[in-house]
Amino acid sequence: MAYLTSLVAVFLSALILNLGNGLLGVILPVRGSLEQFPTVYLGLLGTFYAGGFVVGCLVCPYLIRRVGHIRAFAVLAALGANCALLFAILMHPLPWLLLRFCFGVALAGLLMVTESWLNEQSTNATRGRVFSAYMLVNSGSVLTGQLMVALGEPSGFALFALACSLVCTALIPVGLTTTTAPRPPSRVTLRLGRLYRRSPVAIVGAFLVGVVNGSFNTLGVVFVLSIGFSPVLAAIFISAAMLGGSLAQWPAGAASDRMDRRWVVITFATAGTCMALTMWASDGGWVSDAAAALGLGVEPLWIGLAVGFGLSAYPLYGVLVAHMNDHVDRDGFVEASGGMLLLWGLGASTGPLLASAAMAVTTPHTLFLVMALGHASLIGFTLFRMARRPAPAMEGREVFQPAAIGRTTPAAASLDPRAPD
Repeated sequence: MAYLTSLVAVFLSALILNLGNGLLGVILPVRGSLEQFPTVYLGLLGTFYAGGFVVGCLVCPYLIRRVGHIRAFAVLAALGANCALLFAILMHPLPWLLLRFCFGVALAGLLMVTESWLNEQSTNATRGRVFSAYMLVNSGSVLTGQLMVALGEPSGFALFALACSLVCTALIPVGLTTTTAPRPPSRVTLRLGRLYRRSPVAIVGAFLVGVVNGSFNTLGVVFVLSIGFSPVLAAIFISAAMLGGSLAQWPAGAASDRMDRRWVVITFATAGTCMALTMWASDGGWVSDAAAALGLGVEPLWIGLAVGFGLSAYPLYGVLVAHMNDHVDRDGFVEASGGMLLLWGLGASTGPLLASAAMAVTTPHTLFLVMALGHASLIGFTLFRMARRPAPAMEGREVFQPAAIGRTTPAAASLDPRAPD
């Protein structure tokens, strides 16, 4: 465990940073709803955040190479903390969009620094365990951060101040570490045509999964608030989906390691379509009727539906990444993983915009119809490609690894044990 002890500071910074990120991701749509911001603007918050994250993945390597990891971390932490605080001061949707974009850029750079540091301090023998520990810290801290909305009133100032404080505090462990700073990260290469020729299903799938997950992550809170959930229950609703996705990662991966991964994609996308259509059909009142028949409130049923959606939808990205890696050699692994993540970000930028526009002209339940259409499109395209290309041979295929999408950068691909030595 000595190799992990030397990385305590980096893990601690990542944990604190993701606590603040998880908290901010919930209080923004909650406070925006309380302020009666138009639904389209609430969707654009997700679009601008994902767009900022993608831009940050592309430009932050240049900043890190120019000033070094610790200085870059300090600058980006200051930017992220200021954004968190200014949300509470500039209570208007237009400055919020700019602040959300800037926070996405800052978060991408901060995560890139921590992931580069972990990769530099890991050996080939320990990299897999460091990667697994990082995924656990990453997911657990974001989920905990979402639930921290219960510590204050979203209508007040305290939760924004807490998010600001957490982002600032993340600087302390990295600033005090005595470990050697890593080498500057390499530039992210995005050759979409080349990646598409390698695996059309993985490329199109990464974008469509981004559309679906980005829509749910941004607007799921807005939906449940519209049907009467409290802010705390809204946070539990989103966290329940994340928990369901975490539980399903390894079973989905184990299944995909034993068969054509495209059948696993179709199976989980079909389940996701059914779950989304079930939630969309609740506009007819069946959830209220079922709750009354069972003698329950509607909240437990909706939280159960969120778990079911997470079980079916969130493992898809990891399976798609594994499918892409089956078609590239080890030297192309980092580029493929980085390209997949950036395509997911492009989808996560598009989804909230489409879903919020649909919700604004129809009903809030239309969010789930947009999500169902995204998964149905993935099913159709995967079946089309299966008719045109056989599955790769089982020998030599890469082993599935879980993925924390939207909370890692391309720098994490170098830490993955499947990457070249």
